[in-house]
Amino acid sequence: HVDIITAAVGPPRRSSSSVPCDVIFTMIKFESPGYAEVNECHPRLGVLRRLGGSNPNIKWFTSDELAIEPRIGDGEIVLTRTTYLPHADDERLMEVLRERCRCPSGGGGEGGGEENSVTLAGYGPTIQSLCQIAGDVLSFPNVRILKECVSDERDDRLRALLECGCTFDERVDSIVDFLEENDMLQERLDVPVPVAESSSLSSSSSSSEEAKYVC
Repeated sequence: HVDIITAAVGPPRRSSSSVPCDVIFTMIKFESPGYAEVNECHPRLGVLRRLGGSNPNIKWFTSDELAIEPRIGDGEIVLTRTTYLPHADDERLMEVLRERCRCPSGGGGEGGGEENSVTLAGYGPTIQSLCQIAGDVLSFPNVRILKECVSDERDDRLRALLECGCTFDERVDSIVDFLEENDMLQERLDVPVPVAESSSLSSSSSSSEEAKYVC
């Protein structure tokens, strides 16, 4: 999914549109030796604390590198965390979302302002957490998920998110629709079929595992 997310991020970077498109990355990153920030009983991250305490050579989630290189000089932001998923008590995350994704007056945006669109791509559980923050805490009314840009190690969980996991009326859109709306259909994209659609497509096409969109 890195390739298709790169395709989604690339055109907004090159866009000459008068509408700005901010790019915000989130990632897990630890600074303390031995993963001191982690409770060893944590169901997902606790193994890092247990292994890191006995083996100082373990360096998982300690690098600044991302699969897609951020353009910090162009105003793109990288937000790090020491929890498995984003949380509303992360002050830096909330500050950036309020600043970059202003809501109408009376909403969660800082001082009101124009209503911007928030588009999400990445790891399924992270996207679901950000949807909850955007809808339930910040009252953002216009959030969407690019379905081809979502990945999860569990197919059933991904299917549930895309089909019925949008609690706050988030839109689930195709990357092609996203690029078309922003007048960015400038290149050919090979878009992987989301797992929620793969079963219906497999019966109609046996020659390819991908749906091809030529843009």
